Formats: sequence, C-alpha cells, structure tokens
Amino acid sequence: MRTQIPEIDGYLHSRRHAASPILFAAVLTALVLPVASQAQGYTITTVAGNGASKYAGDGGKATAASFSSPIGVAVDKNGNIFVADNADCVIREFVAGGNISTVAGKPAQGCGYSGDGAATGVQLWPASLAVDAAGNIYIAEPANGRVRKLTVGGNIVTVAGGGSSFTAPFGDGGPATLATLVSPTAVAVDAAGNVYIADAENYNVRKVATNGTISTVAGTGHEFNPRGGNGDGGLATSAIVTPSAIAVDASGNLYIAEDDFLNGYDVRKVNAAGTISTFAGGVSGGHSGDGGPATSAGLSRPEGLAVDSAGNLLISEPEANYVRMVSTGGTITTIAGNGTSGYMGDGGPATSAELTLPYGLAVSGGGRIYIADQANFAVRMLTGAVSTSTPAISSGGIITAYAFGAFPAVAPGSWIEIYGTNLATDARGWTGADFNGNTAPTSLDGTYVTIGGQRAFLDYISPGQVDAQVPSNAGTGSQPVIVTTAAGASAALTLTVNLEEPGFLAPPSFKINGTQYVVALFPDGTTYVLPPGAISGVTSRRAKAGDIITFYGIGFGSVTPDIAAGQIVGQSNTLVAPIHLLFGQAEATLKYDGLAPSAVGLYQFNVVVPNITPSDAVPVTFTLAGVAGTQTLYIAVGN
Repeated sequence: MRTQIPEIDGYLHSRRHAASPILFAAVLTALVLPVASQAQGYTITTVAGNGASKYAGDGGKATAASFSSPIGVAVDKNGNIFVADNADCVIREFVAGGNISTVAGKPAQGCGYSGDGAATGVQLWPASLAVDAAGNIYIAEPANGRVRKLTVGGNIVTVAGGGSSFTAPFGDGGPATLATLVSPTAVAVDAAGNVYIADAENYNVRKVATNGTISTVAGTGHEFNPRGGNGDGGLATSAIVTPSAIAVDASGNLYIAEDDFLNGYDVRKVNAAGTISTFAGGVSGGHSGDGGPATSAGLSRPEGLAVDSAGNLLISEPEANYVRMVSTGGTITTIAGNGTSGYMGDGGPATSAELTLPYGLAVSGGGRIYIADQANFAVRMLTGAVSTSTPAISSGGIITAYAFGAFPAVAPGSWIEIYGTNLATDARGWTGADFNGNTAPTSLDGTYVTIGGQRAFLDYISPGQVDAQVPSNAGTGSQPVIVTTAAGASAALTLTVNLEEPGFLAPPSFKINGTQYVVALFPDGTTYVLPPGAISGVTSRRAKAGDIITFYGIGFGSVTPDIAAGQIVGQSNTLVAPIHLLFGQAEATLKYDGLAPSAVGLYQFNVVVPNITPSDAVPVTFTLAGVAGTQTLYIAVGN
C-alpha cells in the first residue's frame, strides 16, 4: 500500500537509501533559461522495462522488469512514476533508478471490473493516467466505462461512470458516478482538482467538478457535422470533437487530440472562456511542418498529450513513432524518434532513437519527459540537452519552503532544490553505495554544490535540477550557491542562511475549506489528526486530551548531542533552542523535540495534546528561542 500523503511520501519514502535517510526540502528556485533551448535536443534513456513482453520483475530494479503493454504514464511531484499496463491491467510504480512494484490491479484475475476497494485487490482495465496535486492517480478505463482514482491511501474509488443512461446528456448536471461514459480513453486534472475525461465514443470531453458534478465542456455528442465545419471560433460545446487524448495547462486551457479520419488529425484548444480553436495540425495527415507554425503542420494520429511547466505542449504520434513539442510561441518540432520502428538509441540524442508505438506522456517538475513506449515494453525518459559549455543557472532565484511555509531564508540542515540547465550529465538519486558510512554524498557523478564555499550534501541530480542539503558550516547571512560539473562552474546564486528558520509540515493538501492544518500523526503511523473524512482516502480522526501525536519540521537549529548535516540520525537528541508549542492558549508538553531518528534533515516532535475546548480548528502556534513562528496552522481536537 502506498503511504497516505504524497508530501510525506516524497520525503519519508521515495528519497530513502538503504539506511533510510529522510529528506525535507526548502526550495531554491533559479529561473530556467529560455524555453527555446529545450527544443535543441534531448537525451533518451530507458528507466523501466527490459524489452520482454510479460508481467514480471516486482521488487527489483525497474529497468530489469517487464511489461505486457505500457500505454499510460504519470509522474507525481515527488518523482514517483506510475505506469498503466493495458494488457496485464495493473498500475506499477517506481522512481528513476529504483525498484518497481504493483500498486493497483489484480493480475492473477486479469482485466475486468470487480468493484472498488483496496487497490491491489480489485480488477482494472487501465489506459490513460493523470495525477493531482495531492498525489492521487486518476485512471481512464475505456472498457469499464469508468474513471477511477488510486488514492494516496492505496484504495480504488470510482470518480465517474457506471451509470446506465444512454440518452443524451448521459448524466450531465448530476453526480459523475451516476453518469454514463461510453469509452473514456483519457483523463487529465487541472490545478484546482477538476477532472477532465475524453469520452471518445460520446464524441465529447466531460468535466467532473470538485463537488462531484459532471458536465460537458466540449463536443456535441456527434462525430460529424452535416452542415460542415468543426466549430472553430465558437463555443466548444457546439463544436464537433473526436477526442483521443487531453491535457490541461496551468492557465486552465484544455487541449484535445483528435485522430478521427473524418475530422482530421489535430490538436484543438479550449480557452478559459470556452472558445475552441485548432492549435496544431489539421492541415493533412502525416508527419510534417517541423520548424514552422504548429497550425501549418501535419500530425500522424496524435494519441498522447502533456504540458510541461513552461507551457509547451507535447504530442505523441504512435503510428509514426515520434514525440513532438509545440512551444509557447506556436512552433512545432520533433523532440524524440527518428520515424523508424525499433528499440535503439539509448544514451544518445532522442531524435536519433527508435520508438515503437509511443503513447502516454508525462512531465516531471524537473523537466524530465516520460514516454510509454508501448510496443518496446518500456518507459523511456528524455532529459535536457547536455553541452560541454559551462553549466548555466540564471540569477534572481527565490526561496520557498514549500510544504513547511514560505520563508525568505533557510537554516543549516535544510534541503534546497536548484533549477537550471546543464547541472549534471544524468538523472538519478542517491543510493546506499553513495554513502560514506553514515554520511550522505557530497558529489554524484561529477556534480557537486558549494554553499558559502562549503560542500553541500546531494540527494538528487539531473540536467535541470539538483537537490542539496545546506551544510552545518556554511555560515549565516548571504551565501553564494555554486554548482560545479566536469564542464565548469555555474554563476553564483545568493542564499540567505539563518541559524534557525523553523516551520512545521503543513502542505497544500492539508488546506481544507480554507483552513491550513498541520500534519500530525497518531502512533500507528497511518492515522492523521484531522476531522474524519476531511481528505478522501486518508484515515483520520480528532485528537483527544492526553493523546501523543507527532509533528515534523525543518529549520529548528542545533541539537544536543550535536548532529551535523548530512548524517543519518542514530541517537536521541534535543533542540538547543527552547521551544514552546501552544494549542490555542494551552501549552502542550513535548515528549521529544529533536532530529528524527534514522532520518537526514528532519525534526520530530512528539506532542501531548493539552486539555482544551474541542474544536475542528484549534490554532497551533510556537515560539523558538522566544521568537514566534510565522505559520498560521490548525488542528482538530475532540472529546
């Protein structure tokens, strides 16, 4: 079963090495160089699949595993990669360079539908995948007429479909779980959590709002307009659409791939006002038009879409064995595939590589592109072009502690993420072999980082992103951050380091109806302190007076006995600076306050809940060395 909350999953699970160090990251974001450079070339590698056509390999390296029909792919913000195998009817999960496991589906019973429940105990028939901000995975199941969700708690629940009305509007205006989906081939999720469904044989795109109501946002339900025209320039709900894939960008624009013979092979765009237009293709079939306007290009049956963080649209053409990109300026280029069906080219330029039926696409926050290379039974990864020039990071970066609150600085021991270009020659996280005894690595494959002239500890490297821990001896005040590779050193970024910059774990997924809850766990390690049912798929209950619950944090400063940054914590310890934690006006007793055992860079607080008036929104505040914390947090306390 997957861990309950993705923010915790990312820090407490996906970044562990053999001795289980745990990372908590503040984020140093350096503005990426101009997007146009992305089209200059990608390097391709295989991150999952050994080329064999069968279901095997769970528990071992993803590159040694095998698939029967990998058709859909998604990646969450923590770098966990999910693959839909349409023949074995399972969802599998791995991180690049790591081991693979099955997290949903029941391969022993094959494909089908056996109802909802524990993810590894139900039958699926998956195709497209999408992931929301909380880490839930949405699964389009055309043969089951449903879209279902793999929750972070490890359960499968139906989001839409299963209804029995085959008369238009097929359930629009009511609960999505009572609506009819004829062939939901693709799914996408926007930043607000709305779910979009390409209902191919209903010839429309449906939307499931966050309140569970379904509606049609594009298409008339007809394949062909006898009056001519496809509806461009008008409302999307009055247009003819034949969707094969969909994607949504950060601004809420909806992209619809069409591979229908009657209506052409193109990608349409529906803007926030609901107006539809042709975005790419539509001129003719076939692969043509690179280097020019996307609207003058030919597309060969587009079947996969994704949008990267810069707003570029990625399009897969499985019939022609290409992946293409439409830049934010509207220019189309080929970024992967040479048009020849085969399985060659790993380690080299992606445009010289062979692909065989590339379908699903996904993009990570670090800019890595994942391709479900179906008939090669593999997942391929594209990383940004690596040159022999000096690595370049733009200046003017900003700092945010992400799930721990927004801070203008970090403390020694906090983790930062550095974004740029040419930061490494490959992409991987640390492994047990990289550790020197109990100490994390300061260099991975020739990439290292200095902060205030001192070597930082590295957890992850890639051409576009490096994760580093601020060393204990970095010094306070304004400090230069420099990334160095075999090609040279980057220009310096500036990072402000304070002795303490504390924050409790309180990610966006814990903001419920405008109330930001702190992450608190009961001793069972799986039950969260929240109003019951506050987050779908998450086990939770209110705390009671006398309960001992656990908070996590970063930036709380020195401990005694002293434990330096980069060390796997192997003993109990205590904060040097005095901390006072209040529930409302009542001070809580702390049974433990220090660095978390078996972790790197994570503070743990075991808290006794004081006797206070019950409320689902009790304010949680603290002072450290007499200085008040800046977060506005709440917790649920009952009788």
